[in-house]
Amino acid sequence: MGEAKRRKQALGKAYGEIPPVLVPGSRQFELHMDKFTLAWEQLLAEVEQSVEKSDQPDQERLQTQQEQIINWLADYLKPYREPIRQQLLGEVLDIHYGELYSVEREKDPEVMSQGIVGWVMEALMLYKVFKPQLSPTQRQIYEEPLREFYDIMQEEEKEMDKEEEEFKQKMSQLFQACLDDEDQEYLVQALTNIPS
Repeated sequence: MGEAKRRKQALGKAYGEIPPVLVPGSRQFELHMDKFTLAWEQLLAEVEQSVEKSDQPDQERLQTQQEQIINWLADYLKPYREPIRQQLLGEVLDIHYGELYSVEREKDPEVMSQGIVGWVMEALMLYKVFKPQLSPTQRQIYEEPLREFYDIMQEEEKEMDKEEEEFKQKMSQLFQACLDDEDQEYLVQALTNIPS
């Protein structure tokens, strides 16, 4: 028996299946990163096509989509050692999180607002499906900007409630002199439900 066969027999079935130790920044790591990125983009395109064809309600469709992606990631990353899995996912997240800075530099406030909302929605999906494979430190790093956006949205919602209440009070005062209480309440409700 040759040396290679003896080594293969001694190492067992996993011999040759687990990629060698990859050093981030090395040429070999970059090749694996490119391969992963390409496979990831293909998966997203396939999922998007299946979503368009699906007749499931939105919430069920989203759940199915996320489960499909989580399972694909687990299968794809299975041969890699844990630190390399985390590094591959971190690279994808870093690229996405880097896009936020270009969105924030947008001069048109309307375009910037739409860009940020789109970025947050995508980041939430990415973080949710990548989270099981991330290290605790990575989770903390990638979760922090999402928590900041959540806090901002909570504050804006409080402000909107205050503004709506103030608007209702002003409208009530305006119509107080000429409408009875029931008519006044009806009109204020109608005005506050006008789509903006």
